[in-house]
Amino acid sequence: MIADEIQLVTRISDLDTQRHVTSRTYENFCLEGRFRTLEKNGFSIREILSQGIKIHPLESQIRFLAQQMEGASLKTETKAFPLKDGKIFWDQKVLSDTGTIAAEIKTLTFSEKDGHPIDLLPLEKTEMSGFDQFPQIPDFRGTCKTVDTSMITLYSERNIFGEYNPAYLWRIVEDSRWFFSTETGLTLDRFVEMDTTLFLWAVYFDFFIRFLREEKLK
Repeated sequence: MIADEIQLVTRISDLDTQRHVTSRTYENFCLEGRFRTLEKNGFSIREILSQGIKIHPLESQIRFLAQQMEGASLKTETKAFPLKDGKIFWDQKVLSDTGTIAAEIKTLTFSEKDGHPIDLLPLEKTEMSGFDQFPQIPDFRGTCKTVDTSMITLYSERNIFGEYNPAYLWRIVEDSRWFFSTETGLTLDRFVEMDTTLFLWAVYFDFFIRFLREEKLK
């Protein structure tokens, strides 16, 4: 296991309609933490790109525990567990300046070079035991009405690998949730009328495919 930490400050542009820091900001802070950890262990951004290495997200598990505002100095603690076949399990916490945990994010990534797995943290391989594993969520077996959302992935949101960071994939789901709530009558204006805020507590993502730019999604 490898541990590291970084300190970052939230901005006004990180606030959402509920006037607190967006979920994507925490993921972006954790993304920074993951790459800084790789850099301190011999794989800077330049080294990764020069070798033609790509890093893909496979799974994410998130819990949001304490709302934060603009100007908050947040510490991101990163623990990296090298696994088999180019995979790394990242266990990260984002903490306020008082030590309160604002968010916990666990991420499984896969690194490849020329179509083959590559170990960026070539330490002793660790099986995923002794720390939290990703939950096995059963398929939905009930019945319900659904609300479909259509959108197109944007060129300008691509990352250094020409793909999409987890935060942008989160945004797609977040937009879908807002579209759903609007269609069911829970618009932003309605939340304001009720003097109510909407706070996301926990999410689990499983990334099955890698989206292309300007791809139509539903």
